[in-house]
Amino acid sequence: MLVEMPDRLLIVDDDESLQELCAAAFKLDGYHVEVASSGEGGLKKLDAAPFDLVVTDLFMPGKLDGAGLVRAVKARFPSTEVIVMTAVPTLKTAISTLKDGASDYVIKPFETDHLRVIARRALEQRRLRRELDTERAMRQELAVAYKELQKV
Repeated sequence: MLVEMPDRLLIVDDDESLQELCAAAFKLDGYHVEVASSGEGGLKKLDAAPFDLVVTDLFMPGKLDGAGLVRAVKARFPSTEVIVMTAVPTLKTAISTLKDGASDYVIKPFETDHLRVIARRALEQRRLRRELDTERAMRQELAVAYKELQKV
């Protein structure tokens, strides 16, 4: 019997109380949750083990802010979903982070239930994309096999 592992979520924010709040909310849904306080720390955790979803603050101290983390995650781990949170929303940051591959853009303060719904939606989109990729690969294999069969 195949046992499904819980989705792995990484919360990256320099505000420890927000980390704890988000982690508690996501654990209610059965996710495995880890936290990091900086973009650099988040990237180290991603390099150590794969995550299904990263929820990151946009503005953090250090060399790697949330926008940089979005770009790094999508470049290195294209199937990992990313949700951006910010207390200082602008149209420019929303558009640029979404263009860079973020799944969604959440304005602080937010209700944790709202964030949980957004996370579920992002993870469902990820699952659907993976299923579609699997189906495409199977169709290609079938097409090749059919051509071989026609030759015979």
